[in-house]
Formats: sequence, C-alpha cells, structure tokens
Amino acid sequence: MATIGLRGVSKVFSGGSIALAQVDLDVADGELMVLVGPSGCGKSTLLRIIAGLEEPTAGTLYLDDEDATNFTPQQRQVAMVFQSFALYPHMTAADNIGFPLRVSGLPPEQRHELVVESATALGVHELLERWPKQMSGGQRQRVAMGRALVRDPRILLLDEPLSNLDSGLRSELRAEISSTVRSSGITTVYVTHDQTEALTLADRIAVMRGGSIEDVGTPGRVYDRPATIFVAAFLGTPRINLFEAWVWNTVDSHVSLRIGEQTIALPWQDPRARQLAHYHGERIIVGVRAEALVSLAEPLADCTIRGRVRYLEHHGHESLAFVDIGAAGIEIDLAPPPRTPPATKLKQLRQRPVTTMRGVWKRITGTQPAEPEDESDSELPAATAGRHQKRSSGLVMRLPPSVEVSAGNTLNIGVRRELLHFFDLRGDRIDAGFR
Repeated sequence: MATIGLRGVSKVFSGGSIALAQVDLDVADGELMVLVGPSGCGKSTLLRIIAGLEEPTAGTLYLDDEDATNFTPQQRQVAMVFQSFALYPHMTAADNIGFPLRVSGLPPEQRHELVVESATALGVHELLERWPKQMSGGQRQRVAMGRALVRDPRILLLDEPLSNLDSGLRSELRAEISSTVRSSGITTVYVTHDQTEALTLADRIAVMRGGSIEDVGTPGRVYDRPATIFVAAFLGTPRINLFEAWVWNTVDSHVSLRIGEQTIALPWQDPRARQLAHYHGERIIVGVRAEALVSLAEPLADCTIRGRVRYLEHHGHESLAFVDIGAAGIEIDLAPPPRTPPATKLKQLRQRPVTTMRGVWKRITGTQPAEPEDESDSELPAATAGRHQKRSSGLVMRLPPSVEVSAGNTLNIGVRRELLHFFDLRGDRIDAGFR
C-alpha cells in the first residue's frame, strides 16, 4: 500500500479561478480518508491531483515519502471510481472488470480467475455476462468498484460514488465499500458532500471550504470539537444552534453567558471558563447541538433557558421542536467564498506560497474583517473560518414521542454545559487554546 502527503498544493485554473489554496494533508498507509465539504470547495480537484489527472499550480505530492508530483497515473498505481460509473457500454460486466488486466497483458486464464474473485467479493458474480444497460445503478457501481480493485492498486480514489443512487441503496453500498476497503487494506481517499457518508465511513475526515482545509480529525473529534464555526454548522443533523452571547466574568466564581435576556453560567472549575474569561465584556458565538438540550418539568439554576415552541416536526421516533428563546441567532454561509482574485494578487499567489491556510483569502482579496458598528443589527465580521451574520432564529431540540408539546407552549430547556461550543467572532474555536 502507500502513504500520501500533500504539501502546499494549490490549483489556479485559466481565468483566475482558484480551486485549491495551499493544501497540506497526510493520509496514512491503509487509512480511509474522507474529503467532505459543500459543492465547489475543491475536493474533487484535490482527488484528481492525487490521481495525476490534474497538475497542481504549486506544491508537492508525496507517495511513500517520494516526490510523485510529475509521475504519470500509471506510475502512481492508483485506481479511481467515478460518480458516473464510467463503464464501457459495449462490454459485459466481466469485460469491464477485466479491462485493466487485459491492457496490462495478463493471460486470459489468470484474468478470468481474478475477475471472478473480484466480482464474488462485491456480490456481482451472477451478473458477469450482463451489459451495463441491463444492470441497476447499484450493480453498475459494484462493477466499477470491481474494475478499480481487480488490479490491486496502491491507492483507491472514490469521487462521490454513491451520489446517483437512492438513499436505501446508498446505505447498503456504504457498508459494502467500508468492508471491502478495510479488508483489502488499500489506502483510500473518498470524496463526498454527504456528511452521513463522511461520519460513517471515515477513519479520518478532512472538512474543506473554499479551496482550503478547515479541520482534520477522526469523525468523533471533528463532530465533538469542530475547529471552526463552519465545521460545526456543516456537520450534524439538525444543524447546530448558534447564538450570540455576551461574556461576563466573576473571578473565582463563574463566567456568565448572556444569550438574549437569559443567562447560562459556567462554574470557575470548568477549564473552559478560564479561557472564556479572556473575553470579558465581549461578544462570542455559542453553539449547542440538539442532543445537548432536554425538556425539564422545573428549571434548574444556571443551566436552564426558557422558550416558546414555534412549531414541531414529527419523525416517528422523535420530534424536533423549534423554540423561540428571544436571542440573536447566527447564520453560517456554507457556500464557497469568491475565488477569482484581482490579477495582481493572482500573480502573487502563483509566484509566492501562502504560509497559512487561515490567511489565504485575506491575502488574496485584501479584505479585513470589520468590527460591528451596532449591537442590534450589524453583520458579524466575515471570516475565513465561516462567513456568518445575525438572523432571527429559533432553537432546535429533540423531544421523545412521549412528550406532549404543542405550538405555543413554553418549555424549560436544560442545557448540558459540557457539550457547549464556543467561537470568537471570526469563527475560530475558543477553547482550543488561550487567545
């Protein structure tokens, strides 16, 4: 198998469109790395650079610590599975799977044996004599996987292989892909915009936005401790609740978070309280996921907020309650930022590497985040970590089906303080370290 290393990889297309900006990433031997992010964030371009189908404008690709930037796809020994299956319509399933072996000159007897072995492992051995038009979408994708795996590649690349399938089949094939890849031990890079695929498949996740990597880590770490407000908003269903809060510090006692007209207190014994104390008298953004909220019969001191139910969504096993708590919500812009800089800045990017991922858009566009002029209606400053602004918002929480709640009811909502997330106005996580 192989390790993959990307160092300062950038890609600028003709016309000045920036697809990638100073990407650094390591993929371990046998690891299943998932690149996830919204459409247009550069994840497929990065995959094609690893495959050798695109040349980087700047940066270096290492395979097993060897500079492979100028290697051909054949020299890299990679196999790729595409979103569109890309099967040859004039060939049977057996011929499609065996095509790479035929090109390599393998004798027919050995070729047939390997084709049957690959098809059996993927559950399509009974379809070997069928044409692509006679197979379902899931069957065609299995054949495409078989064609990629039959020649025992060093690296397997999958570019949104399940996006054209229905939800039930996606779930089934996710399990098969995970089992096949892990049993083979092939180093795999998987591209998707579906957070469910990312969280269920990956050994590690790289969350991308606007040509840069926002966060890298295990699915649990990235979900539980997102590095930026963008990552927090992108992962999780329903989306994380984000509210503006004022920080007030009572030394050796607690830190108060003023959310609208309500207050949550963090005791001084909580290590995060000491970090938040550095923001005394300032505004921050507080994130709380639906699973960190619970309906209470009676309020508890310092960790309860009250709200009025606006409406309910019933999902059978649970209900989602949308609750107005009288606070300024934060809306995250998940779309990619503008990626066509002025010609002079573009020239600088081509000639000189940007040393930090976080500063890349500031350096390209020349923009500076501005402090809000007014507390009530002002936009929060744009940030590389996730552009965001205030909005009228409701809090979303989960309720068990046994709880009888109707629109207009008032709820006492208990907050699990240990599950709160804190971000500064630029969108960076606060409790990752002192400011």
